[in-house]
Amino acid sequence: EFVPRIALRGKQVHLVRSMLEAMDQGKPLVHQMLMGEGKTTVVTPLVVLLAATAERACVVCCPAAILNFTCRVLRERLRAALARPVMIFDFTRSTEVSEELYLRLMLAQDARAALCTGPTAVKSLMLRFLLTVHDIDITRSRESDRSESKKQTRRSFVQSLIPWHADMAPAASTKERLKTLRFEVEVLGSAFKVFKESVLLLDDIDLLMHPLRSELHWPLGDTHKLDFTAALGTQTSAIADNARDSSRAALASFVSGSPVGARWQAAFHLLDAFFSCALPDGPAVTSFSEQ
Repeated sequence: EFVPRIALRGKQVHLVRSMLEAMDQGKPLVHQMLMGEGKTTVVTPLVVLLAATAERACVVCCPAAILNFTCRVLRERLRAALARPVMIFDFTRSTEVSEELYLRLMLAQDARAALCTGPTAVKSLMLRFLLTVHDIDITRSRESDRSESKKQTRRSFVQSLIPWHADMAPAASTKERLKTLRFEVEVLGSAFKVFKESVLLLDDIDLLMHPLRSELHWPLGDTHKLDFTAALGTQTSAIADNARDSSRAALASFVSGSPVGARWQAAFHLLDAFFSCALPDGPAVTSFSEQ
């Protein structure tokens, strides 16, 4: 209270204690605060001051639009008399991976600093790690295929006169690339370890974790079809058979001859009610139970 010349409110103290208790128990906590209740100027600096240790970093993730404002406020609160540094973590998929990346994170952790970042940097770090692991797999696969093809190909007498080190050049370059990729994976993995063991404060979580626009959401795992997108036991040939019978195709609705599931049939099922006047005779809509 003395450094920023403010008076803490009882609600703010209770919230900070609740957040620290949740951190000790390893549980997430989401709390809604209105504008002007001291979310960035009071609560966040207090949590950083109390939660950051030499063994656990404190990461403040916020939208890019307020990243500079958050850093400026934290510097005003923490660096004036408490000598707590505020650092910005910026990373893209084109950033060169070196030991400096990991050393900066360790410096922020040892100094009990507030590590400010945005969702794009966190996502880029994850994607760069996955792409590097994928490059290692591809490089290993190509090297294995090249070695297998050399074993199956017999060398002629003229080819045997070529110095043996000429064939070793591609292998040497492959080994150097694998060495570089493994080094990058090791550095990125160490950086992830710092983030995994840290305390993460999400400012404006409704924007950061938006299910459609969030940078912290990305597809992962096997691809599966949505529910009710394919009809069970319905084959495409059934449509061809129905199409040959023009009189039957004219009287049948789209739903009755569709190979797709109820997820897509429902819309046409509703539209049949509007187009029923165009049918000469018979029911306009076929029940799903007949599929």
